[in-house]
Amino acid sequence: MIKFKIEKVMKTMTLIFEHLFNHIILQRGYDYYIYKKVKEIAIENDKITAKVMGSDEYSVEVVIENKQIKEMHCDCPYFDGGNNCKHIAAVLYMVRSTESTQIEKVEDDSIINLLDSLSHEELYRFLKEELQTNHDLKFKFKSKYDKSKDNKTVSWHLNHIDSIIDNHLGYDNFINYNDASDFEMDMDRVIEGISDLVENEQYHVAFEMIRHTINSLNNLDIDDSLGTTANIMRELVEILCGIIDETSGEIYEQIFQWLLEIVSGSTLDWMEDELIEVLMEYYNEEDKIAKKIKTVNRIISSMKVTESWSSKYELSKWVANKYILLNEAGNHDEEINQLFHDYAYLSSIRDILIENRLKNKEYQEAIDLLMEGKDIYSGSAGIVNDYSDKLIDIYRITNREKELFEESEKRLFEYSLNSMEAYLGYKKLYDE
Repeated sequence: MIKFKIEKVMKTMTLIFEHLFNHIILQRGYDYYIYKKVKEIAIENDKITAKVMGSDEYSVEVVIENKQIKEMHCDCPYFDGGNNCKHIAAVLYMVRSTESTQIEKVEDDSIINLLDSLSHEELYRFLKEELQTNHDLKFKFKSKYDKSKDNKTVSWHLNHIDSIIDNHLGYDNFINYNDASDFEMDMDRVIEGISDLVENEQYHVAFEMIRHTINSLNNLDIDDSLGTTANIMRELVEILCGIIDETSGEIYEQIFQWLLEIVSGSTLDWMEDELIEVLMEYYNEEDKIAKKIKTVNRIISSMKVTESWSSKYELSKWVANKYILLNEAGNHDEEINQLFHDYAYLSSIRDILIENRLKNKEYQEAIDLLMEGKDIYSGSAGIVNDYSDKLIDIYRITNREKELFEESEKRLFEYSLNSMEAYLGYKKLYDE
């Protein structure tokens, strides 16, 4: 049931908002509106607040000023990533749909009365016929009410995912730009089904569906200009984190082993990074951290490092992850020091070491690392300029006036030519 509450009615409900959204997000938002995903909405003093159901329940807030949308906010991950989301679009479609200036509690009494008038046999016959022909309804029905956990149930759900993908693939086994948005909306319904399974504590089936969908996306040939696979992946990962939070025992262990296999095998291309984040954030028990450290050590030792940027980036990522894990495990100071010694030639690792020195107020050690770093990365203007900034900050904190003037001069005339910021910083020294 949709609930509306009014404290003070907005002067106008005619909102123009389409230009604020990617067109696929608008389509998905309209789909959410049509399928009544907006569960609560209230308007007070030109502020719209609402609850929208997606893979979770999300809070939406929109501020209107002079008949224009001034601010929008949603607590979903997609909005946190800097994008206007389908949940906000759904709310705005809902607001626009109210033609009168007085919003009242809405219920379709005629449908409710019709349902009440039908016998159990009539309802059963209608539902049975619909479930035989309407595959989306059948999937939603099974996701919400089927409590069985056997392999047959899992296989049925996985086949449903495969059928959706097959239906959208063209003759050349490719999902083109025009079909990508419809594919994403169909996968949205799959994600809703997975959420229903989680709600019913069908964690095993839900996890198998997530794993299967991620593997399928990785092998999918699609025009991804609209970020379709990233959007789907983001919601799947969010549900996966919810399952980890809610479970223990067999399912908890299965997900952990799967994540270890994923990061060890590097089989998921770009999607691997999101799952690495899950593995690093969760499973913080002592035995799990030890297994994660062992896995990371194996990954680092097997890497063939070249001078390419991508190679150094991958190595830096795993060395940084190892540092985090060693810190979480505790009592690994010697190993941490050795890690920094071995990989300080990587700028991101040097940055971590510098921050540690600054945190502990070991200013001379930080200065030595920064000065050495400027020499090592003399060909990288951005890194040298950043290190120079840090040196200036340290010299200011430690009242080293001579070094402060010298480094500020180098920054202005050598590292940051034509930089107004560098000029103003240098000028400020003389003004002081």
